[in-house]
Amino acid sequence: MSVCWLYVDLMEELVVEKGILAKLTDRRLLGVADWIHRRGRVATSRDVQTNKVAGVKSAEEAKRLLHELTSRGFVTAELRRKSVIARLVDEPSTGGGMNSAPSLR
Repeated sequence: MSVCWLYVDLMEELVVEKGILAKLTDRRLLGVADWIHRRGRVATSRDVQTNKVAGVKSAEEAKRLLHELTSRGFVTAELRRKSVIARLVDEPSTGGGMNSAPSLR
């Protein structure tokens, strides 16, 4: 087996076993949360898509990222017509005590 194919096999194992794709998703989520914070703590899925935040290209992708942020406790979401309005949470509830911060894992 050539060195190139060995490298490809190794990278495939890293992606599957170490969750590298999950880490890339976490970076995107942090990018969206940071952008919402800089924008005034409120944004719609259309805003995220229009400004191509974290490489978002479609409305569904923007809604998916905002839903993921909601499920992790970073934002609260409200459905208005076809768009999702996301508001950053002041102190996310993680159930881990007073000093715990939200985790992306």
